[in-house]
Amino acid sequence: MLRFLALLPIVIGAAVAQALSISVLDQRAETCGNANGSIAVTGFGGQAPYSYDWTGPNGFVASGPELTGLVGGDYVVTVTDALAATANMTITIDSMSELPYGGGPTWAGAGEVTGYWGGACLGQCNGAGAFVDGYSGGTPPFSYFFGVPATYLGYNSSVGGPVYGGFCLGENVEYSYTDALGCSGLGGFLVFGVDGTWMPVVQEVQGACTDAENGSMSLELAGGFPQAITLWSNGQVVATQAGQFGTVTFSNLAAGVYTVIADFEGTQCSLQQDVTVQDLGTDCGTVIGTSW
Repeated sequence: MLRFLALLPIVIGAAVAQALSISVLDQRAETCGNANGSIAVTGFGGQAPYSYDWTGPNGFVASGPELTGLVGGDYVVTVTDALAATANMTITIDSMSELPYGGGPTWAGAGEVTGYWGGACLGQCNGAGAFVDGYSGGTPPFSYFFGVPATYLGYNSSVGGPVYGGFCLGENVEYSYTDALGCSGLGGFLVFGVDGTWMPVVQEVQGACTDAENGSMSLELAGGFPQAITLWSNGQVVATQAGQFGTVTFSNLAAGVYTVIADFEGTQCSLQQDVTVQDLGTDCGTVIGTSW
């Protein structure tokens, strides 16, 4: 008897091709009739490379993944991949009579100019941030006018916006801004920073015997930055722990009042409070009794 064996290929882990689709990367409105809207898209899935063909208002046609200088209206993009598969999407560019409402600065954006995170410190007017309202619409550069005293500190080229400082922690700031084509808009924000909620919380304090150094304290750290915690007593540094998160414990402490200073690394801010290690007396470590 003759037997025939059929050898069939087995494909393990073969990838299933993903259908071609379109993602919108950026979309900005036309403002004040200045034909300054923009769109950026990319193809996704299918087989690269992709081609991009557009139609729009008033017989508009174009190619490529990015469009600028757009008037308000509906734009239809057709993306074609290397296998001739296609996907379509309609994107609407709004036509606004003013610039979009501005949401205020990015505090981290101050760092390129100032060298530190720009949130304001408790009780101070030293907040600084980069304003990037151009991400929503308008034509840069932008001029800013604030309802509170503010100082221009420089330009952050990484995020593409000016850095202003002098904002007081907790204040509500209103402002207006104007683009290069004379279109204007309004904005507002609450000044964020290192407030009292960032103060280290005293979790436990153990007293010390008179003339001994057997007390301790534990602190639970708050806030979003590593901290350097320093204990001061009688004008002298007793101990320091840097780069800390979570719980910090100081041991071998004598009785007395300690000033705890928390320096928030990467910022311009610190907080301080007094913590007392109780004097438990001369006999606190004495054991009285009979041993047998």
